[in-house]
Amino acid sequence: MSEIVLRSAGERLQNLLSEETAGLDSSVREDLNSILKKLQSSYILLKEKKRENEIENKVRIIEKLNYQIEDEIESSKTWRFLSFRIPKIKSKMETILKQIDNIVINGVSTSLLPLRDQITNIVGLEEDIGRVCRSMLSDYSSFPSSSSSHIGVPVVIPIYGVVGSGKTTLARSVHENSAIVERFENRIWIDVPREDFDVGYILENIMESVNHGWMRCSSSKKQLQERVGRIFNSKRSLFVFDDVRYIQAWETLYGALPELYSGSYVLVTTRVEYVAKYISKKHSQPVHNMNSLNEDDSWRLFDMVLSHSHRASSSDREMVRCCYGLPGLIKHLASYKTSDQSFISEYYCLLYKQELPKELQPCFIYLGHFLENQLIDPEKLSHLWMIEGLLSTRQSVVKGHQSMTERYLKELERMGVVELQPEEVPTTNKLFKAYRFVQGMEKFCVSNCEEKCFLKIIDLRRENCSLSSSDRPRRLVIYLGNRTVEIPPKVSKTILSLRVVLLGNQHTPTEMLNLKEFKGLRVLDFDGIDFKTLKLLTGISNLELLRYLSLKGCILDALPSSISKLSYLRVFDLRVEKGASAIKIPNVLWELRRLKHLYLPLEFATQNGEKLRLNSLTQLETLVNFNTSLCRANDVSTLCKLHYLEAKVENNFPDFESITSYLTSNKCPLHCSIDIIDLNCSAPERSTVLEEFLGCEVLQTLKFKGFIGPLLPSPKISPNLTQLRLHKSCLKQDPMPILEKLPSLGILGLNDDAYMGKDMVCSASGFPQLKCLQLLNLSELQRIHVENTAMPILSNIEIDNCQKLDINSIQQFHAVLLEKKQTRI
Repeated sequence: MSEIVLRSAGERLQNLLSEETAGLDSSVREDLNSILKKLQSSYILLKEKKRENEIENKVRIIEKLNYQIEDEIESSKTWRFLSFRIPKIKSKMETILKQIDNIVINGVSTSLLPLRDQITNIVGLEEDIGRVCRSMLSDYSSFPSSSSSHIGVPVVIPIYGVVGSGKTTLARSVHENSAIVERFENRIWIDVPREDFDVGYILENIMESVNHGWMRCSSSKKQLQERVGRIFNSKRSLFVFDDVRYIQAWETLYGALPELYSGSYVLVTTRVEYVAKYISKKHSQPVHNMNSLNEDDSWRLFDMVLSHSHRASSSDREMVRCCYGLPGLIKHLASYKTSDQSFISEYYCLLYKQELPKELQPCFIYLGHFLENQLIDPEKLSHLWMIEGLLSTRQSVVKGHQSMTERYLKELERMGVVELQPEEVPTTNKLFKAYRFVQGMEKFCVSNCEEKCFLKIIDLRRENCSLSSSDRPRRLVIYLGNRTVEIPPKVSKTILSLRVVLLGNQHTPTEMLNLKEFKGLRVLDFDGIDFKTLKLLTGISNLELLRYLSLKGCILDALPSSISKLSYLRVFDLRVEKGASAIKIPNVLWELRRLKHLYLPLEFATQNGEKLRLNSLTQLETLVNFNTSLCRANDVSTLCKLHYLEAKVENNFPDFESITSYLTSNKCPLHCSIDIIDLNCSAPERSTVLEEFLGCEVLQTLKFKGFIGPLLPSPKISPNLTQLRLHKSCLKQDPMPILEKLPSLGILGLNDDAYMGKDMVCSASGFPQLKCLQLLNLSELQRIHVENTAMPILSNIEIDNCQKLDINSIQQFHAVLLEKKQTRI
């Protein structure tokens, strides 16, 4: 847990620096960079030395000081005041970090448990360790001295073994062997990510390992390669790449290595036999295969791991035999026998510590915020992870927060932790619609969250709850019910994240929390709350440090104008449920100048009919439900950082022109979903604008209700269009010969006389990506002819109220669809 806290503290400070540095005084900036370097240094040491439990309390102090830095920067009115306050916090933090480093580096190596761990780590592996070390040291004398300059090709030794066979323990023992330490001046250990990493990522990890004071995100890939090269071309080095699973991963890793001094070695551990053989053949070195422990060594290892308070029984020997000589399995069995924890908790620990990549561990336990049967939006999770500092700053900048989140979720799915629901038609900005826990996995997350004080869950459906002043949870989830909760002010002010949930079958309490007391909140997430009954928003203006506010799925009559005081808000989700009337939004959102993601309600009203002003939100990256009837259409042209836009234009051609002008002139990587309602583009001057609009390559989803005249040839329509729905377009010519050539089209709807012709024909190569076809209320349609090879992946078709359509055409269409399904099966 200490490792997670230090990592997220560093990521948050990195984000703060990137956002606020432009206006910071140079002395303040230097202090913050110094703190960041020390945080990263301590994190790396902790990751290498594994002494989390001994420094837990001190790391909590660091977390508190890190948040204090954020508070000072964001609430300070003058840089003079900051120049006075930050050095004091820096001094406190440096003192604590120094204490942490001393414990991590020196520790109490003579204590019983670490000593026993050192012994058991190598039981049965002595011969393997000796063999690898001897091969690395045998021709040491033939290597040139470090005083001479000599570049050579490193010797690569692949180590292969199944999970739990001890290959990582072997590599670690060699890496820390005293003779190896003496002979190799640089020793680098890299835990290889499961997938999707680049050369820059590896170079940064190498720099971190060799230089604990080095700061991430400070160099380009070329600069990194030059720096790494200068370090390793004059000193003999040992690299260990642990758990390489793919040939491509190895090629990336090896390609990231600089020119190395002669006599350098690379150890590669892998659980995949063909990867080991590939490396062996390419680098002309035999594979070191891990052998199972014999029966005596297996029993000796098991007996050593058992604590003195537990004696081995006769039945244990048979259980040890069933471990097939795998050290990892034997140690897990012994740990389970000596533990008072449940098997579920033990299994979780094994999964968490041995399988999950380091960057995924905090993200995994964060999932404890949600229920097992709940569908969760990956986009929401992405925002929460980023604000909490759980996503890598560098990789998020390169790949985007959403892409990083989807990559992490795919890894969790691969491990059987979550189930993913893909979008029916995936887009470049969103692959998954939702995810949920695999049955039983929620218990793993929640038990570990609460054990490590990462999260506190209060379920008022089952029992009353009263937190004592000694309880200091950083994150709190409250499931509302008929019970009550008492939270002392001392506890309230330490909470950073608050999620309040009302499930559908529960009675809404009339009062509960006083938000004025939660002044330290960064995240506030309401789910399913009826604010007409529960007055929770009182005092929200006091939460000046809030970064994330969600009212999605709640019922709210009016948004308070005091919301404008949340000047550090980054994510604001206003997608409320519609009550008796649409929510009223005051014209104050323009004051939230740091806002990056804004989700407006699908339906809302403004005060006095005045359109919302958004032109000052120049940091916006996401804007959803932008309605030009309720928002100033021209404001979108000022949003130069926008990556995703969902907009609606209703019966207003000038607004349509403004949106088209923005889409055609935009230079950023933008993805758009546009809904056009009751617009007639039959006039020549209007058809010219429509042609420009349809040709915008940023257009991915389009709903168009209104007359559009003759359909443009397919080369003039956005090739990135994935969804198209036409209503009342009154097309006279069959649109299929044009639309079937759109390479990305996955959903097509022709409704309410969108086509007024009699015949519809789909050619053999038509609609290569179409999955869903909807034909509704086409009053003149009589015949549909679909070639057998058209629409090869079509899975859903809906035809309704096409009264003149020949029944034989429908049957033929369904027969073709059935044949396609059977072919795919």
